[in-house]
Amino acid sequence: MKRSGSIYRRILAESATAMCGVDPDSLRIMEANRSFTKLFGYSLREALSLTLYDLTLQDRESVDHTCKKVLPSSKGLPPISLTALRKDGGQVVVECRLEWIRLRDRDIVLVTLRNLSDHKEKSFLNILREICGDILRRRDRDAVLRSLLRHSMELVSASQGTLWMVTQDEQHIFPFLASDHQPPSVWARTRAGEGLVGTVWQTGEAMVVKDYSNWPHRLLVPTVHDVHTVAGFPLTDSRGTVIGVLELAHCDPFRMFDWQDRYYLGQMAQMAALELENSNLMDSARQEIQEREKTELRICEAYEALDQAYESTLIGWVQALDMRDGET
Repeated sequence: MKRSGSIYRRILAESATAMCGVDPDSLRIMEANRSFTKLFGYSLREALSLTLYDLTLQDRESVDHTCKKVLPSSKGLPPISLTALRKDGGQVVVECRLEWIRLRDRDIVLVTLRNLSDHKEKSFLNILREICGDILRRRDRDAVLRSLLRHSMELVSASQGTLWMVTQDEQHIFPFLASDHQPPSVWARTRAGEGLVGTVWQTGEAMVVKDYSNWPHRLLVPTVHDVHTVAGFPLTDSRGTVIGVLELAHCDPFRMFDWQDRYYLGQMAQMAALELENSNLMDSARQEIQEREKTELRICEAYEALDQAYESTLIGWVQALDMRDGET
């Protein structure tokens, strides 16, 4: 995009959104507005000594690939969510837009940053309130879990989502609910340690694979050929046993699961575990009540049979006495 230097500097100065101009070769920050320095906690002089490498958790190779290979040919990239680093060592989740601008004397990369931390936290709290209400109202288990999976995907803008459950014999884990694809039958026989889900089930630890298509331990099924990043979160019950896995995936190579996403999805997984455990306890209680009712029914039938046998015995004795003569 071609702009004059005066228009570019006016946009930079007057925008309420954090913005900075970056040298395309060194990725050094050449100009920044007040919103940028406020977002990251740097003075303007300190900001002008930084590069994009200093502001992100992404590795240098990923930053170079995006800014020096993809951006020059496309001139603009869709917004991506990433974790940025502040001066005080804190982290902030931002929506980042990159735009290649051709000025009269030079080219520059315009970086626009929008703070997503507050927005995502409000979304998570609203989802938490809704899911807790569903659990307390004792809605249908499948409806609650389906809503939880949908909200988890919306929270992190995931392309795919699957909720896995461990079988009763604890030999396999199978896809119980899926977002928009039909899980292949081969997934129904996933064992502990197989693929990402099997590994999360076995270790009980959350796991993220950035380049899933080239991950040597991935499951070779056709529905994951376009998946770029996959994350799995264990569903752990009150005894510390993993009873399921929440799996989400990004097909967009510019999206990833940052630290805030991992925290929120871990909490969502715990709510799913709570609903599953609560449902299992209710099912066990119903089954126990049914078994108790059957046992009580069998006891009553046994008492009735015993009463009948006792009554028949008394009748037999009376008849035997009646048959004896007077002398005897």
